[in-house]
Amino acid sequence: MTQAPMLSVETLDVHYGRAKILHGVSFEARSGEIVALAGRNGAGKSTTLKAIMGLVPASGGHIVFEGKDITRLEAFHIARMGVGFVPEDRRIFTELTVAENLAVGARPVTGGREPWSVERLVALFPNLGRSLHRLAGHLSGGEQQMLTIARTLMGNPRLILVDEPSEGLAPVIIEEMARALLELKREKLTMIVSEQNLNFLSAIADGVVLLERGVVRHIGPMSTFLADESLRARYLALS
Repeated sequence: MTQAPMLSVETLDVHYGRAKILHGVSFEARSGEIVALAGRNGAGKSTTLKAIMGLVPASGGHIVFEGKDITRLEAFHIARMGVGFVPEDRRIFTELTVAENLAVGARPVTGGREPWSVERLVALFPNLGRSLHRLAGHLSGGEQQMLTIARTLMGNPRLILVDEPSEGLAPVIIEEMARALLELKREKLTMIVSEQNLNFLSAIADGVVLLERGVVRHIGPMSTFLADESLRARYLALS
C-alpha cells in the first residue's frame, strides 16, 4: 500500500492585494522526507511556506496536513497540530538567553514520540550547549539560525517548514546546518526547505519542487534534477 502523504498542497493560489503570487502550486511530502522548494528570488518559495503555516491567506486551493484540511486555519492552530515554522529572519528574542528562547518554544509532545529536550538539542547543535546562558542577541548569525531551528523543535512538530536556512552563513556553518537537518531526517521528521543554495539542497533533499514566478516548473527526485543541467541553468542560473 502506498504511503499517504503527510502534507498535500493542491492547486494553491495566493494574492497580495491585486497581485497573484502563487498560481496553482501543487506538491506532496511524505513522512520523513526532505522536500526542497527551489528557485530564484521572487519565485514564491517563502510565500508557499507562509501559506502552509497560515501566515498568508490562500485565495484558492487546499492544504491538507495528516488528512486534515488546514487551508483556512490560523497559524496558532496549525502549530498546535504539529507544524513548525523556521522563518528566514529568525525572530529570536535577543534580550533573552539561549535557554530562555528554548523555553519559550516548548510545547507538549503527542503520539508517544520522544520529546525534544534541551539535552537532545545540545547534542544536535553543540554550539548552543556552550551558549545556553548567553543573550541570544550576542550569538553569531549561524548560532542564531541554529537557535531558531532548536526553538521550533521544542514545540515537538512532526513537520517543519524551513525558510532559507543557509542565507548569509559561512560555508563551514552551512555544512553544520546540513548535518543537523540530516540528523532530523533520521529522526523521521518531515521538512519542507526553501533554499537557493543548490549545493546545500543536494546534500539534504529527497525531492525538489522548482518554482518560477509562483508556478511549479518541475517536480521530481533530487537526483533527477541534479542530472539535468539544462533545467538547472534555465531556472536557477543568475540572469
